[in-house]
Amino acid sequence: MTTTIWECKIGEVHSVAEGADYLMRQAVADAYKAQTGVEPVFIFSGWGASLTEAERAVVENRLPAPATAPEPVAWLAHYVGRSGVEQEYVSTDKTLADENDASGKARPLYLHPPATAPAWHDAPTVPGLWLCDEGDENPYRFTCHNVSIPLNPHLVGEGERWYGPIPEDRQ
Repeated sequence: MTTTIWECKIGEVHSVAEGADYLMRQAVADAYKAQTGVEPVFIFSGWGASLTEAERAVVENRLPAPATAPEPVAWLAHYVGRSGVEQEYVSTDKTLADENDASGKARPLYLHPPATAPAWHDAPTVPGLWLCDEGDENPYRFTCHNVSIPLNPHLVGEGERWYGPIPEDRQ
């Protein structure tokens, strides 16, 4: 059986009288019973709510502000060690990472929330299967990569876009 829960945000005021919660809850409970014919099983409410950016934009009759890019949590530098073998160095200090990177420009590392659906990215964010447009002008050229993290630096850096991670086909 599917259930439905009604949600409401109402406001705004700078201050409210003590006990104002009771009057609001009682009015909502009465309206709920009049509308549905049953007493509410629960009511969660209070004066501490806030609006999301999208809700605030509607109230202010404007477009929502664009999402801000996440800040890097560390920097990945590639360099050739004394043994002549290419190595990786991770630092939370960007200047130090840039100084140690062979190209002079370390790559940023980000923490990303788990993906709930494939999406376009500048680089793969998690291990898995990713589709890549190879960064060239041919709209029909795509390659598929089984990506592991840390990311192979030869896979990125030429203006390509990545779509993924693509979930496993379980059928």
